[in-house]
Amino acid sequence: MRPISTRLFACLIALLVVTSGSIALAGTAVADPTSTGDLATDGTDTITDYNASADRNHTVTYDTDLSADTKDDFDELSLEIRNDGHTYASYSSADAEVVSGSSDGTTTLEVQFTVNHADLEKLPGDANQVTNTTYNFTERETGVDEGNGTSYDTTVGYEFADDHAVRTIHSDDSSLVDDLEVADSSDDDGWFGGFSVSSLNPFSSSAASSATIEDDVGINGSQTDVHVYSESDNVTSAFDDQLEDADDSERVGMLMTSNVDDGIVYVFANEPGEKIGGENVSDSDSYIVANEGGEYMVNMGDDYEGQDTASLELVAGQDVSADALQSDLGYGMLQAYGLDFGSLSSSLGDLIPLSLGGGAAGASLAGVAFVASRKQFGA
Repeated sequence: MRPISTRLFACLIALLVVTSGSIALAGTAVADPTSTGDLATDGTDTITDYNASADRNHTVTYDTDLSADTKDDFDELSLEIRNDGHTYASYSSADAEVVSGSSDGTTTLEVQFTVNHADLEKLPGDANQVTNTTYNFTERETGVDEGNGTSYDTTVGYEFADDHAVRTIHSDDSSLVDDLEVADSSDDDGWFGGFSVSSLNPFSSSAASSATIEDDVGINGSQTDVHVYSESDNVTSAFDDQLEDADDSERVGMLMTSNVDDGIVYVFANEPGEKIGGENVSDSDSYIVANEGGEYMVNMGDDYEGQDTASLELVAGQDVSADALQSDLGYGMLQAYGLDFGSLSSSLGDLIPLSLGGGAAGASLAGVAFVASRKQFGA
């Protein structure tokens, strides 16, 4: 009996060795990211000091489940970086670099993607806070129908630097959008096509299209620049309508109802410009730079030193009040009504015919010129 027991024990040991070897082999055949890049890809990765810099990137390596030595064996080999259902960066097979692989059945194809931080500029987040993203890898071998590939997800966090915060609007019904008014384009024929009553009326305080973007944003005092992006055509158009005729660095009156913590700030077209006294704004001032195409930057001034939250409200299509210009930005009374002599004489020259040089008609048209001046010359 003893020899039989010995032989049975030896057989059981051999079976365990073979079985465990089979399990290990099956494990290597499952596609997943690897730790040979900059990321461990185990769900614990966090990119620190992230601010969408064009000078920074990181790599992530993905091990496919196909023994191959070329990407040509795949119809799809991709990486998408997502947050809250939105894709903020995507890379295809053309962006993947082959790390290793073979066609003899011994080594699966391993590729590496380089993620440029600037590609994720619209990723939302608050200064010094972490935004978690999903890295979605997809592989689909040649001949496999679209949608039938293999996918793998892993979590990567982005800890925003103290100088960086972002908000992104993806649609009209975004929680960040309020008071959206879209111009009626149904009557787009004839001489008045494209004009609205409010756009022709110099006394109107609103434009045909208007929009408000608002949210509380986490900041690190005056060090933080807040970047706001709009991917909503209607929201973007409301701002672009006020920017299309503005020169670079010009103050834009119909955007200057925009405010930070309920105080209006200067809003400039495309680049920072001058305050009402002729002095250029600096990093110590709070102001907004608005660019056509849905890109806005809020510079937090020295008033926010030591604060960790700011309430932002970007407003397009509402004319700023003279009272707000005087109380929040230090305009004089005449300046608040756009009555500097250069703009006044220019406006009067355009609006008052020489034959109406005085009297009630001239005074009435001068009043029109005063109101039109503030809108035309950017508050």
